[in-house]
Amino acid sequence: MRAILSRVWRELIIASPVIAVALFSLTTSTLSPTIATLSALVALALISLSIRNPLPNPGPRVLVWAAMSTLVVMAVTLSPQRAETQMTLTDRAWWVLLVVAMSVAGIVGARTGDVAKRISLILGIAGFAVASVGIVVEEWDSPAGFDVYLVHKAAGGAIADGLNPYSDAVQVVNGSPTAPEGSMIVGYPYPPVIAGTYAVSSIATDPRIVSLVAWSVLVLALAVVAWRRLSRDSLPLAVFFLVASLPIWRLIWFGAWTEPLILFLFVAALVIWRRSALVAGVLLGLGLASKQYLVFLLPILLLYREDQYWRRLLFGAGAAVLTFLPFLLADPQAMGQALIGNIAGISFRPDTLSLPGMLYELGIVYELPRALWLALIAITGVIVGRYTRSARGLALSFAFVLGFAFLTGLAFLNYWFLVFGLVAFAVARPVPGFEDPIGMDSAAAHG
Repeated sequence: MRAILSRVWRELIIASPVIAVALFSLTTSTLSPTIATLSALVALALISLSIRNPLPNPGPRVLVWAAMSTLVVMAVTLSPQRAETQMTLTDRAWWVLLVVAMSVAGIVGARTGDVAKRISLILGIAGFAVASVGIVVEEWDSPAGFDVYLVHKAAGGAIADGLNPYSDAVQVVNGSPTAPEGSMIVGYPYPPVIAGTYAVSSIATDPRIVSLVAWSVLVLALAVVAWRRLSRDSLPLAVFFLVASLPIWRLIWFGAWTEPLILFLFVAALVIWRRSALVAGVLLGLGLASKQYLVFLLPILLLYREDQYWRRLLFGAGAAVLTFLPFLLADPQAMGQALIGNIAGISFRPDTLSLPGMLYELGIVYELPRALWLALIAITGVIVGRYTRSARGLALSFAFVLGFAFLTGLAFLNYWFLVFGLVAFAVARPVPGFEDPIGMDSAAAHG
């Protein structure tokens, strides 16, 4: 018995990166604060072990863990305690069939070789296509009703009329369940990077095309990486199972949430990190300037050390400042109200997928004092930043700090979607050298 338990424990350690991805997939795909909190807590503990240390190469058997995890997440999502995935019965039936077939082929591939693995990959792409095309065709450019979607459309209309989107030209009813009846969102509550993509695209078409393109490119790029490495590295394929079958993707698209674009910018920056300090810095700066809560990542970047890291920081800071500058010069008070005033008054929400939400389910209403919460996030960023020495480490550090902030504060499906994506692509190691430490004397990075 001891030998069996010891073997199972070793298997768990080897498969822990993929298990962490699966747990974050579960966190993203459930409406239960307790399930989300517990799965995120375990996942954060697992990735904390990998921020500094190289990931193990678990071999083909990791596909079994990934396939089983995929089926579990799918089962939870389709249970009564599932998140609304906006699926018709026909779409859901095809999606379930393809995900199950992909998982079975992956398990067979772990034993038999590359043919079954390639079949599982093709089935995964087909499942992702069914999940994406169905909702895009049904809901394209429709009045979705989510305040996020409506505010993109309103900002696009203001821009088309030559008005400042951060002024009172944009007014949408606040859709938060805890907002006072009749309260309004005044001014576009997203930074200029989002205004220049989601809001501008809404002038001509559905603003959610940005999310569709960003996430589709990431999923298909991961499929290409997995296809190329089938014979020697099973981790990309294992991660692909969980990424391609992510149940909540349809709701992420439907709600017009902006995290798919933010994830795309971060992953693109880290993939090109060692090749071009200029391009990586600009992409990173645009990503950081895309949402207010990303300011939590600054301690990591200020403590990160490698060749040309100051160049990357300067390029990133320059790109971020330039996106804000025109609107700050036009009306700094309106921009402050839109970006800070709209979120400053957010009160406790019992549906938060975090520790306060779990406590609320147990009958306890408690939130950390705001100052203490911010201090703990900053301290976490400082501690994690001191151990970050690679592109993969940056992705995991970003995920860890954001995950800690979300777990102890306010968090929703789209927040955890970003953490899930960062961990998934860090574990998949999309390019050679992604997890190699870069020393201060290395000449690997070029501007």
